[in-house]
Amino acid sequence: MLFLSPAKINVHLGIGGKRPDGYHNICSWFLKVSLYDSIYVNLQPASTSVVIEGNAGVPVKADLMFKAAELFYEESGISGRCIIRIDKKIPIGAGLGGGSSNAATVLMALNHLHGAVLPVDRLYELCSRLGSDVPFFLGGPSAVVSGRGEILREIYPKRSWWVLLVDPGFPISTREAYCWFDTEIEAQQELHPDAEDLRLLIEGPTEKWRFFNAFSPVLYRRYPVLERICAGLASGGAVHAAVSGSGSACFGLFETHAGAVKAVSKFSGMRFWLKETLAG
Repeated sequence: MLFLSPAKINVHLGIGGKRPDGYHNICSWFLKVSLYDSIYVNLQPASTSVVIEGNAGVPVKADLMFKAAELFYEESGISGRCIIRIDKKIPIGAGLGGGSSNAATVLMALNHLHGAVLPVDRLYELCSRLGSDVPFFLGGPSAVVSGRGEILREIYPKRSWWVLLVDPGFPISTREAYCWFDTEIEAQQELHPDAEDLRLLIEGPTEKWRFFNAFSPVLYRRYPVLERICAGLASGGAVHAAVSGSGSACFGLFETHAGAVKAVSKFSGMRFWLKETLAG
């Protein structure tokens, strides 16, 4: 059976100080977009191992889909395993949440195919064990995300946007980005805006948006092309343009399809996608 695994963008990302568990507190707006990996799941009742196909360059034991499947079978007590094949469209190391989305999709898929043996709250618990961004992909199209990523407040924007995603052609390690941030930036201990103020900004008019990505200074310093891409998106008419997450993909949000199409000409020679934000 086929399951679609969407990408996300961080329209806003504030980063707070380090927590006792080694993670940073964040305050972010996650928004799903219509760029999908296609995941095919084939149950193998007589098998004793999970097989992953199509995720080139990712060692099987390190693959979040493999970890998600093994975790599901351990927690559910179901015998047998599965074959998971992925048609990968979301770039790796781009800040678009592809690996986290894939993990959540595999958990949901296996739970569905086995008759919903685990309740939704248990799935959220398993997602949290797999990674900070994974729980978001179990829910709706948009959320204010806080804590280390496990606190979700779903929101439903009054409209959708066209999204121009631009891939600069290289990945960025999230772990390295946080190391640069810790070395060069003094994290806010109190995040501004906080989750409630961020929700009010999202629900307000775009001309009052004051979103930012706290990673931007360290990323722009190392990869000036990212700043040029974001500036090109902004000058091309985006209501907001930024790097997504820890990078490397950049995005612009546009009011109209025509406006987004017009901006495409600025990025000839680069890989890009023209997509929409998802609605509830």
